[in-house]
Amino acid sequence: MITLLSTASLAVLLTSPALAESMSTSDNPWEDEDLRSVKVHTEAGKRRLARVSYEVPVDAPPSEVWALLADYGAVHEYFPSIVDSDYVGPDGLEADTARFCDIDFNGRNVHVKERITAIEDNAWFVYDVYETVNFPIDTMHVAFGVRTDDDGQTWVYNIIDYRLKPAMMTGMLRGSFHNSARNTVLGIKHVVETDERLNSDALDVIYPEL
Repeated sequence: MITLLSTASLAVLLTSPALAESMSTSDNPWEDEDLRSVKVHTEAGKRRLARVSYEVPVDAPPSEVWALLADYGAVHEYFPSIVDSDYVGPDGLEADTARFCDIDFNGRNVHVKERITAIEDNAWFVYDVYETVNFPIDTMHVAFGVRTDDDGQTWVYNIIDYRLKPAMMTGMLRGSFHNSARNTVLGIKHVVETDERLNSDALDVIYPEL
């Protein structure tokens, strides 16, 4: 059984990794209507973050999806806008594992470094963007996960909590972040099902209904 987080647990996980590591719940954040519908929430009682999320079905066992996600340094293999990526320091998938990504974000060349803050093996992980070049990120927490529903269908999801600087850009770029979440999970789906990496335009053509 895949173990994921409740709404309250996810809120703590995104702000307090040490507390998150001690939690054990059986709820799935994607199935919580409140989590999916929240547009803005407060982090640690002071910082307001926007949230975007997306989920798609995958015609493969959850273990195959997790195997792709677990290759943390090779995110460029399925993320359409990432030009290159690799580990920063030791390889592997555990708390404090870090990677860099070179990203084409709407024509802008962006460099980021991302560090895992919490992980549930074979289920989900959360990372923080801790360094950026050429993109105005103030705060960003990202969750990727895989789950199986009551009918045995595999799903992969992405949740992004973020704040840009200046703050007014947070809402202005919501559509871009939403598209990024969608394209990423579609990229994961397509690679797992076909072993083929496609760009965002091609994914839109193949999966117009998702």
